[in-house]
Amino acid sequence: MRKISVCFILSIFLMLITSCTGSGFKKYFEKTVEISIQEDKNLIYATGTIISNDGLIITNKHVVENKNNILINYYDSPDIKYEANIINVSSNYDLALIKIDKKTSFFNKIDEEFSLGQKIYSIGNAKGYGLSLGEGIITSEYKNVIYNKEEILSIQTNIEIYDGCSGGPVFNKKGNLLGLMAFRLRDDGKYILGMSFMIPARTINEFVNERK
Repeated sequence: MRKISVCFILSIFLMLITSCTGSGFKKYFEKTVEISIQEDKNLIYATGTIISNDGLIITNKHVVENKNNILINYYDSPDIKYEANIINVSSNYDLALIKIDKKTSFFNKIDEEFSLGQKIYSIGNAKGYGLSLGEGIITSEYKNVIYNKEEILSIQTNIEIYDGCSGGPVFNKKGNLLGLMAFRLRDDGKYILGMSFMIPARTINEFVNERK
């Protein structure tokens, strides 16, 4: 009987691990998109986070503001492009809403609760090489950080991010959206490793609710 109980507990434990790793993350990739923007002769890459089933996507203002030809694709169909329209660009936050004509999976819970040291995950389109998963912890709570000459309320993490990761979702083990990966800082012209900042769920909710 004891052996059966141990095996049962082990099976449950393995199921829990599987739900948070490997194929368990695929559903979050389906709620995230790759963004590419043609600007002059250059391609700009970024990430978008889907927040409604009718194709509404939230990303950073510095990614799409005053941009045309915003193209969207999914990680599992890189050759299929969707043209996105800008719906709203915030005057107060580094946030923007864009939309594609497609029914899709989405992050249906924006969670304002978090804790220092909490384990988090992020998905980003680093350098335009497609979506990839990162993990880390929250290393500092709400702080105002100067970025692009603007003061931005943000939460600090230790997730490594690169060009193209802006606009990617940051979520907890339950899959609830905690924030949007936004930027990293430089010191003497070089990026500071292990120091990234996300726009918190509180700010996202305020921005999204402006449309209601």
